[in-house]
Amino acid sequence: MWSLGVIRSMNEEAAVKSRRKKAVPYHLLSPSEVEGMTFPFPYLGDACDDFDRTLRRLEPDLFVDSSGYGQPGEPALCLDEFKQELLRLLAVHRGLYLAVSEAGQFQVHVALWVSR
Repeated sequence: MWSLGVIRSMNEEAAVKSRRKKAVPYHLLSPSEVEGMTFPFPYLGDACDDFDRTLRRLEPDLFVDSSGYGQPGEPALCLDEFKQELLRLLAVHRGLYLAVSEAGQFQVHVALWVSR
């Protein structure tokens, strides 16, 4: 298992790379995009904070299993639970912006924003 220091370092490095590439969060507009979805979201790391100025961040970030082996009822949402949560949020908001804010070995935190 990776230490917290390793994970923090990875998030800082992801921020540097994403800023250099001018990466932006994934814009999810339609429930039909959710059905076959895996993880098309960019890993922005600490650069997620940059988008808090132009978008309204939904709290908290979603804790999601990224290994594909997660099961319903575990602390991290499995892929099906994650998709259901995205569908629920899309029913409330016209669109979502998503990016990985933190990544560990088997789980990620997915930041979510909506337009202001």
